[in-house]
Amino acid sequence: MSINIVRCILTCLGTALVSSPATSQSILQPGEQSAVYVEPVSLAETQSLSGLSLNVAAVVSDKDFADGLQKAADVYGIKLDLFLSQNIEYRREAAERFIAQDDSYLVVDQLDGENWRDIDKSKSVSEPSVKLWNGNASPDNAFTEGFNTLRAARDSIVMKIPKYEEILPIAFPISPLPDSFFQPSKFPYPSPLVRVARTHESLSASVHAHTSCNMVAQTGNMLHRTSSLDKNRLLMGMEGGNLSLHAQPGAIASDKISAVMTSWVLNVDRFGANREILVENNGLDSSVFSVGLHAPEELEIALENMQKKGDILSFQILDHELIKVVGSDGKPRTFRAGMFLVANDKSTKGPEIIVGNDKYGAMTLDFFSTQAFVQQLVEQVAASEKKTKHNETGGILTAGGTTVGNSIGRPLAEAIREVPQSSAPVTPYVFSLEGGFIIVTPETPLTKNILAAPISKIYLDLRGPLTSDQTITVHLSNSATEKVVFRRTIIDFDQFNDALAALQAMGMISGWEFEGSRGRGLFANVVLKNFLGKNRKFMSSLSSWPTDELPDKPLVRMYVDGMQRLNFGLLTREGWRQEFVEVPLRIPPVPRDISLYSGKSSLD
Repeated sequence: MSINIVRCILTCLGTALVSSPATSQSILQPGEQSAVYVEPVSLAETQSLSGLSLNVAAVVSDKDFADGLQKAADVYGIKLDLFLSQNIEYRREAAERFIAQDDSYLVVDQLDGENWRDIDKSKSVSEPSVKLWNGNASPDNAFTEGFNTLRAARDSIVMKIPKYEEILPIAFPISPLPDSFFQPSKFPYPSPLVRVARTHESLSASVHAHTSCNMVAQTGNMLHRTSSLDKNRLLMGMEGGNLSLHAQPGAIASDKISAVMTSWVLNVDRFGANREILVENNGLDSSVFSVGLHAPEELEIALENMQKKGDILSFQILDHELIKVVGSDGKPRTFRAGMFLVANDKSTKGPEIIVGNDKYGAMTLDFFSTQAFVQQLVEQVAASEKKTKHNETGGILTAGGTTVGNSIGRPLAEAIREVPQSSAPVTPYVFSLEGGFIIVTPETPLTKNILAAPISKIYLDLRGPLTSDQTITVHLSNSATEKVVFRRTIIDFDQFNDALAALQAMGMISGWEFEGSRGRGLFANVVLKNFLGKNRKFMSSLSSWPTDELPDKPLVRMYVDGMQRLNFGLLTREGWRQEFVEVPLRIPPVPRDISLYSGKSSLD
């Protein structure tokens, strides 16, 4: 069958669906047992201000055209639901589903015998505009046409989106909480929960880390100096965790740190020797960071203490990410700093180092700073000298199974650990990456061949409103599958269900449900029903970390973060912690006065 390609975009409505004012359905009904109640807040104002969203759906048959659409979505930070098929029945069904989801635009191509003119009848709209792209696309220009098509769609949407100052209070909802919510209660919490201005201990969030707040926040607000001597040594809050960074020239210029962060990309390749973070700023050149030693002055003190005790003979800080240590056995070892920092639940009087070894037998140093963070440093050993299936010993990071500089060139199976589930919508994995842990699930099933294939490079790309589009791409070698795409998810659905059931038994919620979609995590969010007077959605963090606390049962601990947003942490029986933050039931779009792409990316 010949394919007559006609490009068209159907506008699914220029105005957003506005919720009706709060009704009795918004609050707890008689017979539902609840211990907490506040006056419900109507979402009408929030959704009316949100307007259109940068969500585009595509139902196409040409792969090159689809690749062009996807490339434009990546460049411009647009959430794209892409359906590639030549089955007319399936295509129609997918298009109707996308329209029902209130996507701002639907991009389609037309097959013989296919009619899209009445597709909008499934939605109550008045005079939707239709724009046609003329002619048949040849293999030579299909990619370019797909790119230009999505760019034109984005240009049509972006002028209708509210301004930055209108979006800011929507993006960061502050929950109306009763004064007694964080006071001691009859419930068996380990200790009273209190409202804190800057969270710092195990009952609250990790220091400086905020989940899903990079987008519509200034770049400078995400960065904090960790050295009194080196102004380029920083940490960056990253989805419930932190990154330990060294700013490259120009990265923290005054205009860049005052600009709005629109996206960022993490890159690991060349056997871990090349590790970069590229931050997109509002209308300015990108800021580039590499990995840095956390709190180098404190690290030096900890190493000096080891030297005084005779644990090591000497040490030398080589550069911003490498140190050289001569052990008590006289053997010199070079250590590389991990990219991730995790919160230290225990206070320490001075900087400390716990020595251990990773699963390959390489020596590790888990560095605990007085700034309440832990960073892993790992001995750089030739692959031929490393052992496999070595028992991990040492600090919480090494014991948790992570390592530094050992992902590239090794099988995918060695970087991820499945979390077995009895009943879950997806299978969660703990991905050990450069001294940290991220919680992911694959978009497609992992076969034995894929798991056995060596990793060649890793990209972690955060885009979209509230960095909701989190894509973890792992490139493989020696495999028919060139790459595997992971999305963030929940660390353990079984234990999360148990913890939420405990809240339900207390009368704090009437129920819950998981949700998520392509581009926004696969079942990465949870909606708590009738919680504090209304349904509230919480987004899970990408980062997770092990703690020293091993509760008898999984716990959910509520707190308010430094931005006065309602959060909670999930603590599993094994001591793993994942953060959740309240987000709007409908994620707001990117403001129209923010440039989504600021120049050529060096990581393109």
